[in-house]
Amino acid sequence: MTGKVALITGANTGIGLETAQELARLGARVIVAGRSADKVKAAAAKVQASASSGGGAEELIVDLSDRASVERAAAKVAETHSKLDLLVNNAGIMFTVGRDRTEGPDGFEEQFQTNVIGHVLLTEKLLPLLEKAGGSPRVINVASKAHRSASPKMFEDLQSKDWKLPMTAYGNSKLGNMLHARALNARLVKKGSRVRAYSLHPGVVKTELSRNSPFYVIALGSAVLFLLKSPWEGAQTSLHLCLAPDSELTPGAYYADCKEASYVGPAGLWTDERAETFLAAAEAMARTGIPQDRI
Repeated sequence: MTGKVALITGANTGIGLETAQELARLGARVIVAGRSADKVKAAAAKVQASASSGGGAEELIVDLSDRASVERAAAKVAETHSKLDLLVNNAGIMFTVGRDRTEGPDGFEEQFQTNVIGHVLLTEKLLPLLEKAGGSPRVINVASKAHRSASPKMFEDLQSKDWKLPMTAYGNSKLGNMLHARALNARLVKKGSRVRAYSLHPGVVKTELSRNSPFYVIALGSAVLFLLKSPWEGAQTSLHLCLAPDSELTPGAYYADCKEASYVGPAGLWTDERAETFLAAAEAMARTGIPQDRI
């Protein structure tokens, strides 16, 4: 990984931090991205301490729920780097404010804006840098098997206004991450680009992701704590997609436990056509800041 540049969102904690530390240990220059300046600074110090000769860390502040913040962050990366080898869209929020539906500053359902729209915009802005990288530049979206909880009517209620369970909105956002990677990869292949895109399920990991979860989810998590993966274990599929040779990977696919995994979401949504429809709409929302309820 010496000479490679990787940007990881949500790299201040959990599997993002573990991924960042391992890539730095292997010689990569890792851009530690997060919204809290103090947490990013502390995480970057840990990544730097893990780095081998040639590797290292730098800080990047980005709030994925704020379009202007995403655009500033992407511009800063473009000013300081001539290429980007890996973009790991790892950051995410879950079960925001308990069982209540909440909206971000632009009126998007908060999980959808942070987990999907922010990453779609960041990816679009950084794609020119990925195109300039040699070898096998990659976009890696950390999704989840929770996409099984996505609504069959997701495309008719993107902002989860028919709010019943927060897990449905979270599942919608994770399916969105998968559709983003699938459609983006299809576009890249069609245009003859060397950039490839993937999505993954890290496993059920003991991280800060569910810190805003309802009390019953937290209680359940405590009861089965011994079944949860550690952040290091949860980072393994992300690392596999960062490091494996092209010959061992299926572009556009969804992975779990370091191998290609099956889609378990609502029927009829996991197709190239539906993925492209979703990504086109998500890009329009990301560019304009105007939410769409249906596509």
